Amino acid sequence: MTQTKHQLIAPKERKTLLLKYLAVISTEMRQMDTEDPIFHGCWDWHSAVHGHLAMLLGSQAMGWQAQADWMVSRLDSEALDHVFARLEAEPHFERPYGRAWLLYLMSALLLHECATDHEPKAQAIADDLATWLRPQNLSSGGKDYQEPCFVLSALQTWYSRCGNEKELNDWKVRIEEQILNNPADLSQDSKQPGYFFSRWALQTIVIQRALGNQRLKAWIERHDMQPEATVSEYHSVHHMGINASRVWGLIAAYQATHDSRWLDQSVAHIKAADALHSKWQGDRLAYSHWLPQFTVFAILGGPTIA
Repeated sequence: MTQTKHQLIAPKERKTLLLKYLAVISTEMRQMDTEDPIFHGCWDWHSAVHGHLAMLLGSQAMGWQAQADWMVSRLDSEALDHVFARLEAEPHFERPYGRAWLLYLMSALLLHECATDHEPKAQAIADDLATWLRPQNLSSGGKDYQEPCFVLSALQTWYSRCGNEKELNDWKVRIEEQILNNPADLSQDSKQPGYFFSRWALQTIVIQRALGNQRLKAWIERHDMQPEATVSEYHSVHHMGINASRVWGLIAAYQATHDSRWLDQSVAHIKAADALHSKWQGDRLAYSHWLPQFTVFAILGGPTIA
């Protein structure tokens, strides 16, 4: 095992990549694809939500303070009250997937004091997601839109920002009971035609957040997990997101083990996601409305890192 530490992406290349993808996301956000007062671009509601998150985190990573401030002011508005009112009136709308992305976005806004007025309504979303998640088996679950560990990762982010140790500890017990002895198989990512999330990667990040790097390292070693090469054959347009979403777990594995093979594969996966851009950038339905956001999250190391 190599004990080398090096950067995920060199600063100059990171900037170049972010510029390319943030330009696409900015254009997508301005579309009028739905009637929502804020999340009206990016073809569908949940993609517009994570489009806003990618633009906010990406702007912060680029040092675009004015752009980040504009994003916060756009979100910290009466229009967001209308969004929450709709979610309350339509309890099954975007439950759980889009609501989990909204919770990620609200967690990012909590870093800005002006956004705290919306905290009670965001907490109601978190409570509802927790209600949805409790009967689920964290080690299996459903397809991407119903993936328990993605919902849990959003809840962990929210509880951490709010300092809710009780909820974090309660879910820690569930992780120990349901995931530690029943890990997802990383190699299965290449065989899931409609999946854009790597279940292994999502398990990895919820373990890291709940139990820390030492427990994550022990989990990886106990199950003899090894880095996998990039997925080279895509079985659907949704499957094209699999390399980007894998990066979250690959980076967590590197942080836990300091084995540079995991980091090398993180870089390879980002390059594989980036390679799709030249061919697919003109296709809004299949690509442009969502996959640039996933690629931004890969470049940043996840949807909470700027």
